[in-house]
Amino acid sequence: MTRNAPAEQVERTDHLLHELLFTLRLDRLELWSPALAGVPALDLHLLRAAAANPEALLGDIREVLGIPHSTLTSALNRLERRGTLKRRLSPSDRRSYRIALTAAGRRLQREHDRVDRHVASMVLTPLEEPEREQLLAMLGKVVRYWRRLERARARQDEPTKEAKEVSDVED
Repeated sequence: MTRNAPAEQVERTDHLLHELLFTLRLDRLELWSPALAGVPALDLHLLRAAAANPEALLGDIREVLGIPHSTLTSALNRLERRGTLKRRLSPSDRRSYRIALTAAGRRLQREHDRVDRHVASMVLTPLEEPEREQLLAMLGKVVRYWRRLERARARQDEPTKEAKEVSDVED
């Protein structure tokens, strides 16, 4: 596997990623839906994870998102103040908590899903079917690579092949 792309490809990728993110206005979700105004991306990811894993413990959600405990706590506090989720004791382990979406949280998550699907549809629209499959395969490969890097960083105190790859990439 080639680790370092040629500088020209890096420049083109950088340019196209910036153009795509700017064109889609993913930095300003309120342009897509007023309901998403002021909701940080992390909070939307947390709502999605909670909706997809309703019985998960907070530690499980933290692991899925790949974030530190303090970051999760801050996001949970924001979402509780907003009235979109509640922490509740786990019936199976009274020392652990689960999170549950409130009615407002379910509405916000449905709106977030609607916007995400609309944006995804717009990204795929100009492509022919084989190109769509190629894009999906390549994006999947990039995501899997970054997830491996995240897991390796989380286990930095355990030297592994993945951690070695991370340090090689960072050099």
